[in-house]
Amino acid sequence: MPSNPEDIMAEYLLKGGKMLDKTCPSCGSPLFLVKGETMCVVCNKAQEEAQTDTKKVAPESGQKLPDFSESAPEDYAEVVYADDEPEVSDDLRGEIEKTMIHFCKKARKESKPKDCLMIMECIRIADDVLKGR
Repeated sequence: MPSNPEDIMAEYLLKGGKMLDKTCPSCGSPLFLVKGETMCVVCNKAQEEAQTDTKKVAPESGQKLPDFSESAPEDYAEVVYADDEPEVSDDLRGEIEKTMIHFCKKARKESKPKDCLMIMECIRIADDVLKGR
């Protein structure tokens, strides 16, 4: 397994990953679009290697969530529902709302109907989580 960041990125490019013009806030490496998901392949690779000695976890649960706090406007409207469930913490609720705003902006710019549909499905799922479904 490659441990050099350049080798890791080259491996993902060869597998069909797309290098984006954004960088990882943790390590500064370019972010990649892999199977429809934006991720830092360098940080993800480091997490995978660290997990080899511990119990195996699902790939989705080991990935770091992106920080959308910089992309959301300061005065965005907070989403409030009448049937608000206490199951979702306030911190998590705020992050989900920011992620939904990010995906709404992304869906507006998306030209491929299939990709737009996938983004909208993510928004619907996030909305269901907030509503406690």
